[in-house]
Amino acid sequence: GAQCAVALQRARMIADLVLKEKMEHELSIAHDVQMHVFPTEMPKVAGYQIAGWSRPAGQMGGDIYDLITLDEHRLMLLLGDAAGHGIGPALSVTQVRAMLRMGVRLGADLDGVFAHINDQLVQDLADSRFVTAFLGVLDTRDHTIAYHSGGQGPLLLFHAKTGECEWRGATTFPMGLMERLRLQKAERFDLAPG
Repeated sequence: GAQCAVALQRARMIADLVLKEKMEHELSIAHDVQMHVFPTEMPKVAGYQIAGWSRPAGQMGGDIYDLITLDEHRLMLLLGDAAGHGIGPALSVTQVRAMLRMGVRLGADLDGVFAHINDQLVQDLADSRFVTAFLGVLDTRDHTIAYHSGGQGPLLLFHAKTGECEWRGATTFPMGLMERLRLQKAERFDLAPG
């Protein structure tokens, strides 16, 4: 009986080890998928230097950023962060990015795409889940950014001329909390050299 118990224990340990290795392999694939949704190359925008970087705290993260060229003068900007850590939040922000890209392809404007993504997240996410997101459009003709900031903040705008840093708060609720948000007119700020 003792030999049988040792054999069973050994078999369970081997099965647990195989399962653990399989889960680690699947997490590694999920990590690679998430890392590949980040831009590999920044769009070229005359007069602007653009950079972005993200590194999750664990194997998966709930942060996202994206930049989408709308035309020769405009660029859509996304910064997002899902509540929590791990696979669930990583899936949520990847979903936001995918919906944003689809909305842009279908011609949605800033207000429309923000509202549609929000309403879809309300339907898709559990009640305890949400995504904070900054969604803006940079216009290089007048050097402005029009934006909605759903719970994302503070936003820091550095003024090189004066050396001051302006703090801007969120303009609306995080995405996924309530349907049919009544968005106020998009906030704007002017950009200057530096």
